[in-house]
Amino acid sequence: MPKLDEQLKAAIARMPVAEKDKLLLRLVAKDEKLVRRLVFELMEGGETRDERANALREEIAADLAKAGKDYLTPGYLLIYLRHWNARITEHVQATKDKAGEVILALFMLAES
Repeated sequence: MPKLDEQLKAAIARMPVAEKDKLLLRLVAKDEKLVRRLVFELMEGGETRDERANALREEIAADLAKAGKDYLTPGYLLIYLRHWNARITEHVQATKDKAGEVILALFMLAES
């Protein structure tokens, strides 16, 4: 990402607050990861990290148990593991839960 030059920074700083807010809201809406992080930090107060991790753990257990009833080839198992690893990464990006990343990844591998 290119850095802003000092003249542009100064021009943005001089803009009216209402216009800056409008531009900020437009920019934030374009970044889905940032929206998830802001929802967690601002709306939930950052206090739902454990609840989110537990909900994700329950989803992983239910999905892998359902898939485990049938015979899974190594290819299909990898598809499931990649899907849930991506969901764990989304959780970590939104909550900054480093310990939860390790715990959820180990849980996912133990369940599979």
